[in-house]
Amino acid sequence: MYVVPHVDRLRMAENISAAMAAADLDAAGLAKAAKVPEQLVADVMRGVVHPEALAKLGAALKRDDLAPLINLRDPDRRDMLPIEGRDVPETEWWLARIRDGDVRQAEPPKPAEPAKLPAVVDTPQPAAG
Repeated sequence: MYVVPHVDRLRMAENISAAMAAADLDAAGLAKAAKVPEQLVADVMRGVVHPEALAKLGAALKRDDLAPLINLRDPDRRDMLPIEGRDVPETEWWLARIRDGDVRQAEPPKPAEPAKLPAVVDTPQPAAG
């Protein structure tokens, strides 16, 4: 079962708006500073969580608290559940976290396509002689 931590989307948008105002940036300026498409900034402002974009926006705004998460320790791995989530066992403990609203079930990210290597062409070698 794949789970992701709950993100307070309203606080996330408020944090980003406040940081943009403090840095005197509009959405286009933030997108340029963070080197992300302007549409990603608009998505995040609407509450869509893009972990990679949030990291870039946070770096551009010099803030690490843009996406307030419920910090949740994975009892099996003994570390914090990352914002992008992870595959966890379907135990009563995790089912209780879903019921409590601390995490939600999600689709795991699609694996990256393997790099396509150029085909190897076997060319005949000239005979020595």
